[in-house]
Amino acid sequence: MGGHGARAPSEGLLILRRRDDSTLEVEPQGGPRAGDGAYGLCPVEHLALALGGCLSEFAGRFMERRRLPAAMRLEIRWKVSIRRCTVESLCVTLHIATTLDEMARETFHRMLDLCPVHKALLGNVDVELEVVESKVEG
Repeated sequence: MGGHGARAPSEGLLILRRRDDSTLEVEPQGGPRAGDGAYGLCPVEHLALALGGCLSEFAGRFMERRRLPAAMRLEIRWKVSIRRCTVESLCVTLHIATTLDEMARETFHRMLDLCPVHKALLGNVDVELEVVESKVEG
């Protein structure tokens, strides 16, 4: 984990913001940081970043092909069992800057299902994905 005796929290949140120009940024979170690891992130934060980055790439491609705003915000929450040393769940809330019709919404969800990081986690970690159609600055 980094640091001497640093422990990862049993729950956490990582927020990513994808701008219209496809730039992906990690939103700084207040409070003490759990990780002194690579790039200041603990291993579970790296996992959350990988999942969020992959989902944002697939979502961004979908939006760009349809000439829709590509700005989005992703909130990735996780729960870790310290006792069993496992990631129990990753819950992603993906805020997109547009409203989709029913057919586009179905296509969008099918595209998100192609995310290889999400596929790698299936069967090992409970991954939940919620899409929220709302205004996103970016």
